Amino acid sequence: MTGEKPEPPRRAWRQLGNYLLAFAVLAAAWLLHLASVPVFDERAPLLLFTLPVLASAIYAGVGPAVAVLLLSVAIGAADFDDAGLSGSELLHLVTFAFVCAVIILLAERVRREHLAATGHQEDAIAEHERAETDRHAARRAV
Repeated sequence: MTGEKPEPPRRAWRQLGNYLLAFAVLAAAWLLHLASVPVFDERAPLLLFTLPVLASAIYAGVGPAVAVLLLSVAIGAADFDDAGLSGSELLHLVTFAFVCAVIILLAERVRREHLAATGHQEDAIAEHERAETDRHAARRAV
């Protein structure tokens, strides 16, 4: 033991960065939402919040995207809450949550497919390099 503190794992720092990115995008959408209230007159209060969910799902991962989804629903519920949620407001929140959940699932599927394709590409490159090495070895042997 040298008395040095062990460095936190890089994965934990990356996850923290992913959550911070997701929350920053959510904060930007919320500020844009507040600025757009006079323009849209509360016609589509959750529309802008689909963008941080999508961006978080693509760039930060499922966990941060779900956190942004839950915070967006909370923000939406607070915006709606005059004297409790009406049936149409509740339906709006549930629909928003469902659409965002589908966005998160689709983004995760695309991410996994991309990782699989990248892995196959790396395998193909390695196989090609082995074949080239074998071909060069066969030429030298002749």
